[in-house]
Amino acid sequence: MRAVGAISLIALTACASRPAATADKSAATARGVAPEAWAYEVEVPADGRTLDVTATFPTGSGSAFELDDAAPFTEKVEWRAPASTGTWQGATLRDRAWLIACAAGCDLRYRVRMGDAARALRDMDSAMEVHGAIESTPSTWILRPTDFDPRSTYRFHVHTGGDVRFATGVRPVPGAPDTYGGRAIDLESAPYTVFGKLRTRALVRTGTTIEVATLEGALALDDAAIDRWIDLAVRAVDAYYGHFPVSRLLLVVAPIAAGHEAVEGRTLANGGAAILLGVSEHMTAEEIPRDWVLTHEMIHLTSPALPREQHWLEEGIATYVEPIARAEVGTIAPEEVWRGLVDGLPNGEPGPGDQGLDNTHTWGRTYWGGAMFCFLADLEIRKRTGNRASLETALRGVLDGLGSGEIRASVDDLLRAGDRATGVPVLEELHTRLGGKAETVDLAALWSELGVRDAGGKITFDDAAPATAIRRSIGARK
Repeated sequence: MRAVGAISLIALTACASRPAATADKSAATARGVAPEAWAYEVEVPADGRTLDVTATFPTGSGSAFELDDAAPFTEKVEWRAPASTGTWQGATLRDRAWLIACAAGCDLRYRVRMGDAARALRDMDSAMEVHGAIESTPSTWILRPTDFDPRSTYRFHVHTGGDVRFATGVRPVPGAPDTYGGRAIDLESAPYTVFGKLRTRALVRTGTTIEVATLEGALALDDAAIDRWIDLAVRAVDAYYGHFPVSRLLLVVAPIAAGHEAVEGRTLANGGAAILLGVSEHMTAEEIPRDWVLTHEMIHLTSPALPREQHWLEEGIATYVEPIARAEVGTIAPEEVWRGLVDGLPNGEPGPGDQGLDNTHTWGRTYWGGAMFCFLADLEIRKRTGNRASLETALRGVLDGLGSGEIRASVDDLLRAGDRATGVPVLEELHTRLGGKAETVDLAALWSELGVRDAGGKITFDDAAPATAIRRSIGARK
């Protein structure tokens, strides 16, 4: 990532929706009754610069504990066993892991200098400071066993001092105020947290609670304009998928300095959902309908996280679906959908040495190669089903049959779920063709078949073209 200044969110336009899923770690305990949750008490002092954490771990929690990236800023790591009765003693740090005898269960306490970590790391996927608030991922500051039963769960209760506020995309624990948690195997890529100087409010849209956390800094937009922006994006996602993909979402609005993109976004959703949205201090309400970023990021919530090799499919879905979804609710015209495809899809063609979408991770192949896959799949599904089904049908089947971005899945499971929904094996066949080898697409022939013409920079349509009905149905107003 490139650093773009102390205030700006860092390279949000890279839009890596979430870190790649990792394999479940091996169990440290026998497979019997599921272990008790790892329980953390988190104190955020009034200065908002440190986290003081006390944790309790059940029997069988192993002998080595780790956290991501903030190890150099973690101090006073002490433990006692048995829990609640033993004597506190210092833990030994070796190879980025603290050695702790926790086989019979233990308590742990430590401090993380998050302010120092944020200034040094300046990375939104670990820790960074934005306008007096610190944004981080939970894995940065949650010290946890390196080897554990994959059925393990975690929960953390947060207490803030002074004017400090805390918000997270991690799911709340029912019946436990200010407590959040999930599966331990999701911690490595759990949704963002933010604490410090911020203002929070809750919106309810189509059954989804959206917690909006606005950071300090100059903005030309007021809350009403931001609400309208959210409404436009939610309507587009609802139209394409039939409903919003998650029941709760944290949306962090961070003002960014002029000179960068007007809007920058990034999504993380494993065991919850969070979107970081960087907004230019000069962006006005009149510009909101032209924005595509928030809709793109919300679409990342509509299908499970995939392994790193298929990051192109996550980005391809969001890139292809976003303008179509916005056209379906009338935010943009069909001509704009096709303008984007005509201009963008050539970026997805393979170059020299390309080894297929699963093995070639350039910007063009990730975003527009993924969009090309979706475009070809959409056309082929419509052709085989007489335009009765589409990629929209397939992706609704993935969301309803497999799950949202809050979970992880294999690409095979995702493709099978989509093919079951349409009744034709287009997604699996196309992945077999394009996943492991390069294939150039004759886009000019497709534009002719669809009746899409680029005349001097203006998109026009030929309604006598063979696939006119298919073209008209893509992005048709609902």
